[in-house]
Amino acid sequence: MRIDKLSEELTSGSNIYQEFIAESDNLYAIRVLPANFNRLNSCNFQFILQENQKEIFEKTYFCNEVSDKIFFQIDFPEINKSKGKTFSFAISVLDASSGNSIAFWQNYEGQIVFQTIFNEKENKNLKLIRKGKFNIYENTSVLPEYYLVNPDENSITSLKIEASVTTRKIISVSPNHEGILASTNAYYPGWNVYVDSKRAKIVMVNKAFQGVYIPKGTRVVEFIYDPDSFYFGVFLSLIGVLMLFVVSVKLNKL
Repeated sequence: MRIDKLSEELTSGSNIYQEFIAESDNLYAIRVLPANFNRLNSCNFQFILQENQKEIFEKTYFCNEVSDKIFFQIDFPEINKSKGKTFSFAISVLDASSGNSIAFWQNYEGQIVFQTIFNEKENKNLKLIRKGKFNIYENTSVLPEYYLVNPDENSITSLKIEASVTTRKIISVSPNHEGILASTNAYYPGWNVYVDSKRAKIVMVNKAFQGVYIPKGTRVVEFIYDPDSFYFGVFLSLIGVLMLFVVSVKLNKL
């Protein structure tokens, strides 16, 4: 929505009013765009939400809670079947006076600049764990750190992570068919893999992650992070220590 001008600074007894039709179900918040004129105003303002002219929510806020030209979110109990219904809200300022109040931005048609916030539930794999200015979701279908990919999806397999530290992972698996042990760890130089203590080749799976081919039967797979850069760093450190020792000896002889 275009921002065009400010409403007049609200004084006690004055208010602004806006109607809207909800575009989706599960309406739970409205964001308005206030102006505090870069002051710490000591007034309060009241927000009232109505559905078909019937009040369904009311709350009072401190004027010093809002920031200049930053959306302020007003949360209320989620309205499940809100799509297509007509709502309205009014904001009035209490205990205000000229120089101690707030205003709200409008568009060129004189309508309040606001946003309606809905709880999108289309993705059943996402679980809302925190609701606010920024919603936080948990992906309930996330893949485990290691999993078996078999040609026969109905085959019975077992997998157990025996040890897991930053640079070493040990997994015991018992696939009924040869296949791939896939991982959600990044495909990155420096990792080596061993199947039953024998060096194997790490393959890229899902375009970015580690995997290894394994034959059927009970296997022990070990991923080890052993980069050449580590040993190169140790080598440089030893050279540095040696040079310091030589310089120290020469200085002592002077």
